[in-house]
Amino acid sequence: MIQGHKRAKNKKNVLNICENFKGPLKLLHEFMQNKTQVKIYIRNNHGIRGYVTGYIEIFDKHWNVTLKDAEEFYRRRKFQYCESANFDESSVEDCSARLKKLGIELPEVNVKSINRKNVECRRKLPQILIRGEQIALITRNIEPP
Repeated sequence: MIQGHKRAKNKKNVLNICENFKGPLKLLHEFMQNKTQVKIYIRNNHGIRGYVTGYIEIFDKHWNVTLKDAEEFYRRRKFQYCESANFDESSVEDCSARLKKLGIELPEVNVKSINRKNVECRRKLPQILIRGEQIALITRNIEPP
């Protein structure tokens, strides 16, 4: 029998590829290696929804990013802004007790009023996955943590 040589499998992944070229993925890889805190601006249908700060844990070629020790900031309209709206609070059920029974703990949301119509919400998350199509911009966070 004639022995052939085994062909080495081509191990291509984003982390091996981005070491060889310069560009945005290379910069993302440097942020991950150096454990640099980043600020990711999140988009919605009509513009920028808010931003998330944290440390990049992993990413892929579709710009899906996982952050750890993340803090999310976003703006939304105030509930019950219009006094003429008929809103019955008794019909809304608080399910926090049922979630705690199941062992699910939701992150606490801190709400701060900006003006008459809008509030800024802030929540701290241990880990978050952000889809690439929702990312508008990624920058190094220069604000103190």
